[in-house]
Amino acid sequence: MRVAPSRILETIDRICLLGGAGGTGRARELARLYQAARSLAGEPLCAASARRLEAALHPGAAVLLLTGAGAPPRLPRGETDGPLGAAVLARGLVLAFGARPLVVAEARFRGPIMATLDALADGAPDSAWRRAVRYSPFPARRDSATRAAAALWDRVSPVAIISIERLGPNSRGVTHNAMGEDVTAAHAGVESLLTLARRRGVLTIGVGDRGNELGFGSIMTRRSRIASLARPCVCPCRSTITCTMPAEVVVVASVSNWGAYAMVAGLAIRLGDARLLHHPKDETRMLKACVLAGARDGLSAQRRLTVDSLSLKMQRAVVTLLRGAVARLNGSEGNA
Repeated sequence: MRVAPSRILETIDRICLLGGAGGTGRARELARLYQAARSLAGEPLCAASARRLEAALHPGAAVLLLTGAGAPPRLPRGETDGPLGAAVLARGLVLAFGARPLVVAEARFRGPIMATLDALADGAPDSAWRRAVRYSPFPARRDSATRAAAALWDRVSPVAIISIERLGPNSRGVTHNAMGEDVTAAHAGVESLLTLARRRGVLTIGVGDRGNELGFGSIMTRRSRIASLARPCVCPCRSTITCTMPAEVVVVASVSNWGAYAMVAGLAIRLGDARLLHHPKDETRMLKACVLAGARDGLSAQRRLTVDSLSLKMQRAVVTLLRGAVARLNGSEGNA
């Protein structure tokens, strides 16, 4: 195992905090969320997630990837943040460990998820990884979530669960979008899988960008000063959008996709395997396929080549920077 200089790992985390979409206030909120997650992890988030994954995974190990966010009528097939991160992480886990990723989401998110996975594999010399990645629908009815979670668990026996831009309930059991609207009815109760994981000592990692995603309960409950950052909702529950469901590791990024990319970059450094990272051209193919399959920008609700209102050029730039960080450590040039 190659041990990376701490400054490279720090750089990876910082790259994924670029943009701060939403202005100065948003950047300040993001920085505080990151510091809370960093305090919980005790090291760069990309390093913490990579270390836990290396300890938990082995050839043939099942890993559940939870994604899919957005409610009709604005986002009937979900948003562009989430599917790309899940695809890149799935590929990385197959190449790094020979794992068997299973992407779990409601049926209405299936189109963008599958299109994104296929786009990442399209024309790539290492596309054999795609055969190891499957999709499993999760029933939309929340009253069947507990039974569905138990049945899925018994079928695959996962060694890790990773959520990427997957919204979760607040202290009153209400799930909110970034605007503070109640979207509980539009999202299946996949958090039941995290509850099972905690009971059985299975690794959980939550990736998010605003605090309303699964996993953020770990930092919101541990740091009372962070509670003051919780955005008030605009629904009758009169609470906040903050998700109270915890995870062992919380990865904070400006865009949740980037958080997943940081995890893969951390693995690339830890394992000395730069091929785990995707290329900017892959990012373009994935985003185009995701939008064509019906996904929309999560903030604007437009079918554009943007993620959280940040351009495709910005998405490609982040991938290039991450590749450059890993290449510096390996003493080679990153390919754009």
